[in-house]
Amino acid sequence: MDSLDELVKKIGDDFKLKVDVDRLQLDDESVDILFHLPLISMTILLASSMRKTDISTESAANWVARVLMELYANFVFSLQRLRFSSVLRKRTVDAIVFLESLEFVEVLEGEQKLVRITEKGKKMLSKSLKSGQSDALIVKRIESALKRVQTKGLGLL
Repeated sequence: MDSLDELVKKIGDDFKLKVDVDRLQLDDESVDILFHLPLISMTILLASSMRKTDISTESAANWVARVLMELYANFVFSLQRLRFSSVLRKRTVDAIVFLESLEFVEVLEGEQKLVRITEKGKKMLSKSLKSGQSDALIVKRIESALKRVQTKGLGLL
């Protein structure tokens, strides 16, 4: 076959493209590719700055899951499935450790291990919001999603 025209002639009008709809459905593991560590880190940082009370390390993944659902309203997965994702939980822990190592948050000792934003974290957030670049847009979108989550509550998580 030397050209596209020859290929089209060979195939003819009877060619049909079969799309297997079942294969288009994403499974539990494929949702994990959406968990971008900086997005999760920024969500935790914003949540800890916007709430009146600190977030427990135990509930941090629930907050992240709920915000992801708000950010991506046409998300294929249910909140319940997202909440039980082991990769989401692991990456949430990684994000908290990352933020703690940069001294943007501190994890308070105690039974609940509360996550609290530091002054350094507040300055970084303020700087990100004022930058006027694409990172400011995502920070504002996360902030908006967090406000909706706070208004609605975490729901039946």
